[in-house]
Amino acid sequence: MKRWNRLIVALALMLLLSACGRKPAGAVVVYEDHLVIVGAAKVTFPGGIPGLGTGQMNPWRPGNAAVFRVDRTIQDSDAHLFAGRAGKVYWITDKFELEEIGQADLAKTDDDIARQFGVEVKK
Repeated sequence: MKRWNRLIVALALMLLLSACGRKPAGAVVVYEDHLVIVGAAKVTFPGGIPGLGTGQMNPWRPGNAAVFRVDRTIQDSDAHLFAGRAGKVYWITDKFELEEIGQADLAKTDDDIARQFGVEVKK
């Protein structure tokens, strides 16, 4: 019975992701005092604002997902503001705005939450 439940959940998630036609390239996980990028590589940004002048990528690019583990407003290096609520998952739009796409179980790991929303997580 558990196997059927997992299969049904997996199929529902696949249908949901294919219906919206969007698959995040990566996920920004927001903590109180830092950010973690999950996807092709895992990167931590202390303080939450990457220094683009140091060669670090800007995680706040359109097409990424943003997972908020805390209520927080954060500004990227290009002066875009992103405000999110704990437990919510957002899509970063082409206009650098957050569009809510779901809820995150904050008891799960960052990688598990990212996978739930279609991010391909590399180890």
